[in-house]
Amino acid sequence: MDVSKLNKDDITTKCIGYLRDYSADMSELQTARERALKSYMSQPYGNEVEGRSQVVMSDVFNTVESLMPSLMRIFAGSADVVQVEGQGEGDDQKAQLMGELLNYQSRKCFNSFTVFHDWFKDALMYKLGVVKYYWQKETTYKAKEYKGLTPEEHAALSASEEFEVDKAEGDDVTGYNVKGKVKTTTSKPMVEVLPPEEFIFDVRAKDLKDSFCAHKKKVHRQTLKKYGVKSADVADTITEMSGENLENERFRDLGGKNFLVDEDDENFVYIYECYYNEYEDGEPVPVKAVVMGNKVIDLEENKYGKPPFRELSAIRLTHRVVGRSFADLVEEIQKLKTALVRYILDNIYYQNNAQRVVNPYKINIDDLFTQNVPGGTVRTLDINTPVGDAIMNVPTAPLPPQVFGFLDYADGSILENRTGVTRYNQGLDSDSLNKTATGISQIMSASQQRIELIARLFAETGVKGLYEDLVHMNLDFFDMATSIKINEEWQTINPEDIDGRYDINIDVGIGTGTKEMIVQQLMTMLQLYLNGLIQVGVVTPENVSEMVKAIWENMGFKNASKFVQSGKEGEDPNAPPQQPQEDPMQAMQAQMQMIAAQLEMQKKQAEINKIETAAILDLAKAEAAEMGQQLAEYKATFDMLNAAQQTEQQPMAQEGM
Repeated sequence: MDVSKLNKDDITTKCIGYLRDYSADMSELQTARERALKSYMSQPYGNEVEGRSQVVMSDVFNTVESLMPSLMRIFAGSADVVQVEGQGEGDDQKAQLMGELLNYQSRKCFNSFTVFHDWFKDALMYKLGVVKYYWQKETTYKAKEYKGLTPEEHAALSASEEFEVDKAEGDDVTGYNVKGKVKTTTSKPMVEVLPPEEFIFDVRAKDLKDSFCAHKKKVHRQTLKKYGVKSADVADTITEMSGENLENERFRDLGGKNFLVDEDDENFVYIYECYYNEYEDGEPVPVKAVVMGNKVIDLEENKYGKPPFRELSAIRLTHRVVGRSFADLVEEIQKLKTALVRYILDNIYYQNNAQRVVNPYKINIDDLFTQNVPGGTVRTLDINTPVGDAIMNVPTAPLPPQVFGFLDYADGSILENRTGVTRYNQGLDSDSLNKTATGISQIMSASQQRIELIARLFAETGVKGLYEDLVHMNLDFFDMATSIKINEEWQTINPEDIDGRYDINIDVGIGTGTKEMIVQQLMTMLQLYLNGLIQVGVVTPENVSEMVKAIWENMGFKNASKFVQSGKEGEDPNAPPQQPQEDPMQAMQAQMQMIAAQLEMQKKQAEINKIETAAILDLAKAEAAEMGQQLAEYKATFDMLNAAQQTEQQPMAQEGM
């Protein structure tokens, strides 16, 4: 299908119809997102009363931010998360190069850390996080001037494709002075996280692959020149859309003039990149249409084959794209805790600064209003007036203990059961020192299962698909040789070096538990390797080397090859020959024993610290017991003296009678 021959008026009508319908369907979703952001920012609810507590709890913020470190450690830790595997014979070497290229592009072309961070946080807060991927090829120019060039240098510079000469002066004798521009061409994949309000889609869709999707982009008027749009055309379109008939009514529900122009700065306009399928003989033809106001300013075949977006949700709901967010789970609890804490604070305020009943004829009323501060002075009108006759506090009943118990129940059981985020894995429970190590480990493991499920959902429903799309873009658009550093050596990757078929695997961690637990497990397996399995041939030196690399990586070191040799025989033919009496495995085993010894020393030191801490606690308990005994003795003495005084006063009372 020749997309350029499609009727642009029909395309405009179709796209604006989709935008209208889907924007209306998304109104409830957008309202929920606005509410989630207000809860995350602990903004007032609007029901605050002047003179009362106006505190707002931060449970949405606490829950989201407590999940983010674990997720970022999984996806942006020391090891490369993306693993590329070849599908056919001869693809393994190319798959390794593709994997290195993807990880290089993740670090240099787009910042994968910030992309993952914002993408995941959108999913946790706004029900759906969306990224957009595209291939960017652009040329930039930088002014440059050369003086005193030789004829050979002048000829080479003039023939260079990377320099455009604007002006050249001089001759072969005096030299050449050249002014021009250095030309730099970049060709790379890009990934950006879309703000929730900029992504328009069908909320009822099960999959966005074949659905209409649009990206609402805010661009400067001058950038529209690449679409052949002039400033006058924008002004005319604004005038048409601002008229009484509003073309005219069909744009009213889309915001009228604000559908096109940023109301805060009219130098910026909104364009809508619309992705959908046209059909030819029953076969879908992906189309990209750029809509500005009431016209299509660009129409082309979608070179990516589908809408270039990837979405993910933290809590997946079956048969729909939009899931649930943690803000959905916590907002109600945050409101409940806010009401309880305000109630408690108001009661404390009234306990310390209660309502008063005053006699206006015996007290200076102005002092009462102006001196209502700690230590303030209130004058009576008559020096002989008792204070109790002039002013008295209205009694305020203290809160029953059930209020505090319910607050603790809401903060503990309800919140933790809903989210799976406990005070233990946040490091907030001061009583955890009194729990057993086994119990804490079980609580941590149970809470980490929820986080691991979220991480696996993110990996399988979002990150994996994104990197599959990056692979396809590299196969289609990668056209410039790129030099990257692999195992401390520079290597140039050309387009033909990565031409193959691949599978993408996302590594979200091995086993369960913290990095320290994983290192301990790997050390245990390493000891088993060295103390028996390697002697019987079950494992090889290469297996041992990979195990040690895994230990280094989980300890936080990025490039384990700096510390550990490969272990493959004959890998380095230029290495000096080994002496006959030296056994490489013995040297490696000695190195592992040294590491094990260091870890054992650290473990013993930790035990010593634990013993010292226990001794300090025992000493404190003994001192407390001694102080308690002294207090008991003082109390007994006081009771004895008090009884004696009462005995002496009884005869005196009888005599008075």
